[in-house]
Amino acid sequence: MLENSEMGALTSSRLGNKCFVDDNNYSNFGLGLGALGLASNKLGITNFSIKTKKQKEQRAKFEREKIENAWKIDPTKVGDCDYLTTRLEQLQNTIASESEVYIKDKVAQQRILVPLKRMEVQYKNAIAQAKCVEKRTKAEAEASKKETLDILSTATATPPPSSASEDKSSKTTKYIMYGVGGLILILGVLVVLKKR
Repeated sequence: MLENSEMGALTSSRLGNKCFVDDNNYSNFGLGLGALGLASNKLGITNFSIKTKKQKEQRAKFEREKIENAWKIDPTKVGDCDYLTTRLEQLQNTIASESEVYIKDKVAQQRILVPLKRMEVQYKNAIAQAKCVEKRTKAEAEASKKETLDILSTATATPPPSSASEDKSSKTTKYIMYGVGGLILILGVLVVLKKR
């Protein structure tokens, strides 16, 4: 228990005397920082580190390349408008969510949001080069034209409906005929019954 303990009371006694197996994983930098619990991992890298400008630039380059590879336009689908518009919409949703997350972090905005916005510009340019807007408006016009022609062809194939007054009069006539027929039938039955 004492070997793996990181309690403040025990960490100062661990340093320098090589009494424990993992003493090399702890360091106090001569400032008593070991007592604050700044333990290092198995590689000897402590929580307390200073990054140089070159390391920061390398990290920014790594994150930029990672974003560019993730959102790179598929070369086989450069002319596919559905693919381009769908990916652009997904990219814009990602930009919106990342903007909310990193609203106060200027470094993250430079490392993440700037490359995402560059990729957004690339998608917009690819959509413009593929003339997707013109294709979409042309397809919509053709679809509406086809729909109009279908409506006209069905309208000419079916006869026009009769007027409502003709329908009413034909129904009324039908009821009168049934009534008269029923009355004649009843009178006939009465005449037959009286003769018996």
